[in-house]
Amino acid sequence: MSETTQTVRTLPIFPLPVVVYPGHFVPLHIFEHQYRAMMADVLKGDKCFGILKTDPKTGRLATTGCMIEILDVEPFEDGRMNIEGVGRQRYQLLSVVDDSPYITAEVRLLPEYEPEPQTFIMAEELKDTLQEVIRLSGKLKPQRSIFPLQEFPEDPTTFAFYVPAILYASTEDQQKILEMNSVMERLQSEMEFCSTAIKYMAAVAALKDAFDK
Repeated sequence: MSETTQTVRTLPIFPLPVVVYPGHFVPLHIFEHQYRAMMADVLKGDKCFGILKTDPKTGRLATTGCMIEILDVEPFEDGRMNIEGVGRQRYQLLSVVDDSPYITAEVRLLPEYEPEPQTFIMAEELKDTLQEVIRLSGKLKPQRSIFPLQEFPEDPTTFAFYVPAILYASTEDQQKILEMNSVMERLQSEMEFCSTAIKYMAAVAALKDAFDK
């Protein structure tokens, strides 16, 4: 998909209790009739729709989401389908245009600016901190690796979206990162999160060592 210059557009919305970031792959199984209809309409157009975090208890929608581009579709005879998508761009919800048979909204696409030189320095510092998180995590749970990649992304923007997607257990915390417009702000927030996690894990590891003796 070519990069769009349009800042405001109408977008079909798929509300889900998850947070998706630009650059991340999104596998979905579509089975409900309204979303089958939505995907049929999306595939006739530019193959883009929006995922927006919803509160599973209240149904309340977040105000910032991620636009998804469909890359591949696996249809089934009964109308269900598997789709493979990828996050392309953050957007801000402006207003709901229609909600039948599925939500359609007017959104403002949010640009990602070129990272400033200091973000590369902060990203390297965060990578060092993450190595300590990994070390302590391995000490507490030797059979489990919390990071699937052997190497972290080089680009600070990509890296800043990679960390919360893998490390954060709370969708509320993930959503806060999605809503931040500055790469530096995201990295600083993630550094604070990791520093707190290190203090907690170090204390637990010390207790574990004391009881193991």
